Amino acid sequence: VGLLPTVLFSCVAMQPPLTHALVYSHLWRDYDGHILSVAGPHWVGPFRGLRLVPSSLQMLALPRLSALSADGLRLYVDISFQWRYEPSALRALYLSFPPPATLDAMPA
Repeated sequence: VGLLPTVLFSCVAMQPPLTHALVYSHLWRDYDGHILSVAGPHWVGPFRGLRLVPSSLQMLALPRLSALSADGLRLYVDISFQWRYEPSALRALYLSFPPPATLDAMPA
């Protein structure tokens, strides 16, 4: 009687706000095609979990570069990149570039 609620509770995963989530099968070590974009509890099934990706705008700012022009004037260049993950492309992105902390990357 006490085991059934524990098993059912382990089949539910919580998705925080401002994230997209991929459903990951720990048993098969693969992502299925479901992309979740709504925060809250989700039924994912046994031996499955969520891989979270931020849905908000992301930014990478590089350090300021300085150089001299041909006239001897000092130039400063600030470089920054902004991006947002497209939910429909997340599975392909994760299969092409798996996160370093997955079980596949851990030594046997």
